[in-house]
Amino acid sequence: MNKTLQKNDAVKALNQKALVFYKQKRYDEAIAIWQNTFEKDPLNKTALYSLGIVFFEQKKYEEACVYLKKVTEIAPDHHKALLILGSAYLRLRKFDIAEDYIKKSLSLNPENKMAYLNLGAIYSVRKEGDYGIQMFEKALQIDNTEVRAYLGLGKIYAFKEDYQKANLNFKKIIEISPNSSIAAFAKKALLNSRAAGISSEDIEHYFMDGFRFYLGNYLNESIDNYEKYLHYRPKDDLIHYYLAEACLRKKDFKKSFLAFKKAIFINPKKGLYYKELGLLLDRFGKPNDVLEVLKKAAEFGKEDTVTFTLIGKNLNKLKRIKESIPNLKKALELDKNNILARYELARAYIENGDFEMGNHEIQTILEMPLKSPLKSQAEKLLNTINQSYTITKN
Repeated sequence: MNKTLQKNDAVKALNQKALVFYKQKRYDEAIAIWQNTFEKDPLNKTALYSLGIVFFEQKKYEEACVYLKKVTEIAPDHHKALLILGSAYLRLRKFDIAEDYIKKSLSLNPENKMAYLNLGAIYSVRKEGDYGIQMFEKALQIDNTEVRAYLGLGKIYAFKEDYQKANLNFKKIIEISPNSSIAAFAKKALLNSRAAGISSEDIEHYFMDGFRFYLGNYLNESIDNYEKYLHYRPKDDLIHYYLAEACLRKKDFKKSFLAFKKAIFINPKKGLYYKELGLLLDRFGKPNDVLEVLKKAAEFGKEDTVTFTLIGKNLNKLKRIKESIPNLKKALELDKNNILARYELARAYIENGDFEMGNHEIQTILEMPLKSPLKSQAEKLLNTINQSYTITKN
């Protein structure tokens, strides 16, 4: 009995320590404690749920789903786990699965506004506007200051071409939270009613229609409206960026490239523009161009795991291995579950003749609890090592 109590106290102490690390954003240390707890006690809901949360916050949604699903298998009435699991599937664009989990969460906790917001987002993407409106309105019944619900309503009404109602919701956002980023969007999206006699060439109408069509995946129409907007406001770097993203989704890479370049020309200190241009250039195997652009992305604040991964990957292409390894290590310091960074690091070690370190990284990839085509590539790398070298495995 005393041993059981001591064990429970030890687990609680470790959980508290992990929570401290989590609040300090020392995610790797928190994850290590919770994973160790889970390995010793596979039914520990606290560890599983905490792992799901931390991976969700790191935007590692597949990993989050792995742990949160385990929580719901152990505790089917865990409404918080069900909600976040649904939210993760929403980010993965698996809308039917997301809807199912969120509805289960709502059945257990019908007063959760986040559940209604997420359902509203799902119905908006699926072009089920009337259902989306119902969900956002239910969120507002719980909290009438929830600007995300007003934003969702504004977007749906704009898509339905009910500009008067769209405006009412955008104005509400500005009234409630005038200095927020959502208010900045609402100000740009605010439409003048056509019934008031405004010309069809109203500039803001072109922007909003461009965005509306983009949401509906009508890319030709989206691009057409963005270009009409830019005819009147050619120095709006943000709309050049939106145009680039629409062209990228359409796979019009040349046009996307030109739009990104224009956005950068107008606003050369926006790290996001350089990063997205780097992602585009990476598709075409131009490592020197990618490196030049990503250097700027890092200079202007985009020193994240994606940036360091792409830098390392393209240095590998140029056989600049001594430079690639530190960048890939930085990527993994920011996110140890970045499977592409780990794969490129394994390649770099092997190219550098450090086969044991390369083997270690490959084994780590193969043990990761997620599906990825990089796993099969990692196995091929491992086979290459084993054909030529004998590696002692513990």
